[in-house]
Amino acid sequence: MDVGSIIKTLKRRSGLTAKELAARAGTSASTLSAYERGLVVPSVATLDRIIRASGLVATIQFLEAPSSFEPRNTIEELLVFVDGAPSTRSQSLMAPIWPKEPVS
Repeated sequence: MDVGSIIKTLKRRSGLTAKELAARAGTSASTLSAYERGLVVPSVATLDRIIRASGLVATIQFLEAPSSFEPRNTIEELLVFVDGAPSTRSQSLMAPIWPKEPVS
């Protein structure tokens, strides 16, 4: 999840406008908007202030990485997954029927 998505989620969950959230976080609405649009990346401290201003707190969880990585298995699993996903497209190819002679 990127910073912009986090800020959008914070605004939605807190019910605050961008101006209200920015004021509570000690920044301007235009700066908050720049963070939200991905034009500027806030420092960790600033992001923490924005999160706290919305009434939430951030936590970090460290997880152990897998002991081995086998790309072949991962690719096979991905292909099986994609093959089983529902298709939103027609199975037959639809093409326009063109007239045999030019239309005047």
